[in-house]
Amino acid sequence: MMFFSIGLGITHSLINHGPSIFIGIPDESSPLISLPGKKLVSQGEGPKAFFKTYYGSISGVLITCISFPLLNIFYRNFLELISGLQGFLIFFILLYIVLSSKNVLHALITVLLGSFVGFLVFNINSIGGSEGFLPLFTGLFGTPVLVKKFGNSFPDQTMFRGSPDRKNIKGGFKGFLAGIFSSVLPGVGPSSTATVLNTEDRIEFLSALGSVNTTNIMTSILIFNIALTSRTGLADYLLSNYRPSSLYLMDIVAIGFISSGITFLLSRKIVLFFISLLENINEKSIKLIIICFLLFLIFINTGHTGVGIYFISTGIGIITSRLDSKKSLLMSCIIIPVLFL
Repeated sequence: MMFFSIGLGITHSLINHGPSIFIGIPDESSPLISLPGKKLVSQGEGPKAFFKTYYGSISGVLITCISFPLLNIFYRNFLELISGLQGFLIFFILLYIVLSSKNVLHALITVLLGSFVGFLVFNINSIGGSEGFLPLFTGLFGTPVLVKKFGNSFPDQTMFRGSPDRKNIKGGFKGFLAGIFSSVLPGVGPSSTATVLNTEDRIEFLSALGSVNTTNIMTSILIFNIALTSRTGLADYLLSNYRPSSLYLMDIVAIGFISSGITFLLSRKIVLFFISLLENINEKSIKLIIICFLLFLIFINTGHTGVGIYFISTGIGIITSRLDSKKSLLMSCIIIPVLFL
C-alpha cells in the first residue's frame, strides 16, 4: 500500500497540470501553470502546453532519481544547517521576486493584498489551514482566468506530442533546483521557488513548473525517510502510517520510473479527453458550470466563511491581473503568514 501511495503521488504530480492548462482550475502546488497554459490554449496550442509541462515533469523525475545519492547526503547536512535560517531564506525569495518585477510599486501592492487575505485565512478558526487553501487559491488564481474573455468560444486545438527538447531539459533542471529548496522551506510553494530562477521563456517556464512539482514530491519522500518530517500531503500520510526504515532509495527510484512510463502511455488519451470535453461544450457554459461547481465545493468544505474568502480572493486576483504584476507574488498569502505566525 505504501508503494501504491507513492506511485499515486508521483503520477499526480506528472499530470495534475491538465485541469490548470485546459480549464484554468489551479492546483494548490502549481497555481501559476494556469496562466501561461490558458494563453497557449487560447492560441490553439493547449496540447503543446500540456506536453511541454509534462516533459518538464519527466525531466524532474530523471534528474531527481539520478541525484538521489547526492541528495541523500545533501539533505542530511542541509536540514540541520538551515533550521534557524528558514525565515530569512523565505523572506529573501519574496524580496527577490518583488525587486525583479517591472513595476516595484505594483509588486508591493500585490504582496500586501496577498498577505492580507493570507492572514485572514490563517486566523479564521472555523476552517483549517489546508481547507482554507481551496477558496484562497481558487479565488486568487482560478476564477480571474475563468472570467477573463468569458464569452469566447473554445478555439480549435492543434494536436501536439513532439519530443523533449533543449528548453524542456533546461526548464526541467531549473525546476529540479527549485524543487530541492521548496521541499524544505515551509510556506514557499514550488511556483515561488521556480520564479526565483530566471525563466522568462513561456515553454521553459512551464517545463520548470512541471519539474519543480515532481521534484518536490520525490524529495519530500526522501526527507521523510531522513528526518521524519513532512512537507507534502503524501509525506504526511507516509509519516502517519509507515516507518522510514521500510522504504529504500531504490524503491523511490523504481516507482518514479514506473509512474513515468505509465503516464507516458496514457498522456495522449488524457489530452484528447480534455479537448473533446471542451470542444463539445460551449466555453461560456462550461465556465459557468465550473464556477458553480467550485462554489458548491467550497461551501460544502468550508461553509459561508470559505465562500466569503473566495469572493475576497477573487477580487484581489482580478485587481492583480489589472496591475499586471507577477502572479507568483500572490504566494505572499502563504509566505508572509508563515514568517509571522
